[in-house]
Amino acid sequence: MGLNRLRAFLRRHRLVALDTSIFIYQLEANPRYLPLTDHIFAWLETRDVKAVTSTITMTELLVQPPPPSVRLGSDKRIRDPIQVFRVAD
Repeated sequence: MGLNRLRAFLRRHRLVALDTSIFIYQLEANPRYLPLTDHIFAWLETRDVKAVTSTITMTELLVQPPPPSVRLGSDKRIRDPIQVFRVAD
């Protein structure tokens, strides 16, 4: 979806649901999606509109990623399953 299509969509709505990716793209300043997410958040600040999100989205945003040694694709095997839940130093 390009910026013009996004603008047209937002003009037709007063309530939108935001998924995790919108927040992640904004927080990480993803160069591909930042113009779109910037517009969405600016739209929310300047108009009489609302957005909703889920508790799952909030959970996904607040959880730290696992340390590199336990991420998918890692060559290292997890010997102790509880190490997945330890907070990285």
